[in-house]
Amino acid sequence: MSGILVWKLLIGLARNPILAAIGTLLFLLLPRELFYEHIVLGESLYVFIILAFCYLSFKLWRRPSWSVSLGLGILGAFGVLARGQGLLLVATGIGLILWLGLKNRINRRQIAVFILLLSLPSLLLGQLYIRANQKYNHFNSLSLAGGYNLFWVSTFRLIDVESSPNSDVKALLKPWVITSNQYYSEKGNGDESWGAINLPHSISKTFEDFYHKDQNVMNKKFSELSIEAIRTHPIAFVYRSY
Repeated sequence: MSGILVWKLLIGLARNPILAAIGTLLFLLLPRELFYEHIVLGESLYVFIILAFCYLSFKLWRRPSWSVSLGLGILGAFGVLARGQGLLLVATGIGLILWLGLKNRINRRQIAVFILLLSLPSLLLGQLYIRANQKYNHFNSLSLAGGYNLFWVSTFRLIDVESSPNSDVKALLKPWVITSNQYYSEKGNGDESWGAINLPHSISKTFEDFYHKDQNVMNKKFSELSIEAIRTHPIAFVYRSY
C-alpha cells in the first residue's frame, strides 16, 4: 500500500511513469522498509500514514476542499496515535493551509474551517489517549510506553546520579550509568556500548526487582528520571535524540 501511494505521488509530481517507477522501486528496496515489512511494529503503519498524508496534502494543494482537510485531520489523528511525532503532520498541514491563504487561493473563512477540520481530530483523540494513559497507567503521555523508550534511547547517560531526587533509584543505576558513559567515550558509539555490556536487560531486571514488577510505578520513575535529565542537559538531549 505504501508503494502504491509513492507511485501516485510521483506520478502527480513528475508526470513521468518511468521516473515514478524508479522512485517507487527505490522506496520499496530501502533496507529500512524491507526490515519493517517482516516484523510487527508500528513503523510500517506510521510510514503508510505519512505517505497518505503527503498524498492528501498534494490533493489539497492542487484543489483545496473541506473534505480533503478533514481527511488530513483524520490521518493526522491516527499519526499521533501511532507516534507522538505525528503532531508534526498536523503542524505541516496547518502550514500548507496558511500558505494557500497567503497565495490567495482560499479566503480567511476557509482558512479557519480547514485548520479546524485538520487539527480537531488530533486534539480530541490525543486528549482521549492521554486521559486513558493517566487513568490506567498513571502517566500523561501519547506513548503507551510512557517514559520507558525516552529513558533508554535518549536520557539514560544524562542522569545525574549524585542529585537528590529519586536518590534510591539512582543508587541502583549509578554503576551502569558510569559504565555506559565510559563505553560511549571509548567507542564513540552509544549503540555499540549498549550491546557490549547488555545494559537494558541488566537495569530492567534491577528495576523489576526493586519495584516488584509494578509496570506503572516503573514507567512513572522512568519519566521522572528522563524529565530531570532533559532539564539538566537540554542540548545534550537534543543531540542524543537526533
